[in-house]
Amino acid sequence: MKRTNKILSALLAVLLMFTCLVPAFAAYADPETCEHTWIWVVDTEPTCGEAGVQHQHCPACNSNRNEGTEIPATGRHTWEWVTDREPTCGAAGAKHETCTVCGKNRSFGTSVPATGEHTWDAGVVSQAPTCAREGIMVYTCTACGWQEARAIEKTAHVDADGNGQCDGCGISMPSGSTGVSFRSIIVRIQEFFGQVWERIQKLFTGEYFK
Repeated sequence: MKRTNKILSALLAVLLMFTCLVPAFAAYADPETCEHTWIWVVDTEPTCGEAGVQHQHCPACNSNRNEGTEIPATGRHTWEWVTDREPTCGAAGAKHETCTVCGKNRSFGTSVPATGEHTWDAGVVSQAPTCAREGIMVYTCTACGWQEARAIEKTAHVDADGNGQCDGCGISMPSGSTGVSFRSIIVRIQEFFGQVWERIQKLFTGEYFK
């Protein structure tokens, strides 16, 4: 009895499968009598530099024709700038365009403007500051070698021996003073205008850049 049931189940499964497959095959019309409705199907998309491929297909009878029909290349490149030489603070760079699809190049030697932004090193003290004069720090651009001089503020007056005078420049430094004296105000004004005059002289004589 069990063997009979297995045979019947197998036959039923085959019957169901055949029932499902027949409509699928029967859905297509006979290619000989079909009134074809041809549509173009792209097999390979064209690019800017290479042709594509297409064929015609009839969905009614599942027939194909004109296989391998060429689709002309579009000729529309996708350009992207590529830097050949990076610009620096004092020198222009160079670049060109390349197509990201086909690799074609153009616009070789196009200039990239110089940045104008120097990259300064840590600087070298050219003249140490004192209490009487400013110092000079010289910075050098690591890219183009251009140099720029900058002032270093004067140091403070020091009276280490307590004799009432600066050990460096000899200026009077009243001891025991708790406030700002009239003389000290005059001295500070003189120092200020002295620094201004010194900077003006260096600017016009070019001493900063020596």
